[in-house]
Amino acid sequence: MQLEENRQQFELTRLKIQYLNQAKENRLNREHKSHENQLNREFQAELTAYIKKLDHAMMKEKMDFDKLLFEERKKLDLELQERTHDFQLKLAVIQGRMTRQTEEFKRTLDRYPWGLPPTTILQIYSKYQDRSKPVPPLVIISPPTLEYDRFSNTSLGFPKMEKRLAEDVRTFLDNYYPIDDPIRPTNFMGGIWETKARQTPYFAKGLTLFIFPHNTPENYLPASSL
Repeated sequence: MQLEENRQQFELTRLKIQYLNQAKENRLNREHKSHENQLNREFQAELTAYIKKLDHAMMKEKMDFDKLLFEERKKLDLELQERTHDFQLKLAVIQGRMTRQTEEFKRTLDRYPWGLPPTTILQIYSKYQDRSKPVPPLVIISPPTLEYDRFSNTSLGFPKMEKRLAEDVRTFLDNYYPIDDPIRPTNFMGGIWETKARQTPYFAKGLTLFIFPHNTPENYLPASSL
């Protein structure tokens, strides 16, 4: 009888221990699962943050590269424009020299309306080829009539105003746009027209030219540029 009670007591103790062990194991499993889930969430958060950081770095690097590429292209375009402009200037000088040596140019001089030879004007502007300073536009007065015209009957009916116009324009340009102005210079040449029977010389089409023309509608004296 005593032996049976001891056996039952032992079996009860064993069951309690087994239950406690199972409960402990279940608790540990739950804690492990919770810890594992926490680690997974932290890992996912870190991974997401890393991906965002990497994407941001790649985007910034691409933007920096695009900016560098844009600056390089702009630099190359500017350099190309400068070289093209320099080439055109040199080509114009060469063509001018060749033209001045032709018979056609010599014949043109016979019909030339200005008193200042074209070679002199071209020589004046040759010093601006290096583009170290702004090129002043050539400003010329072309009044309705001249004080002394080689063809005296070309401008009948208009008052003589050449000298007054030249003085007024020269005073205005000297005050506001002098030839030595570092930003907006002008080069005024007054009194170079010898006759109104001739048009603007063809060689001047290659210059930055501003002319007060001789055609005077109503009471206005217009201006034009070439």
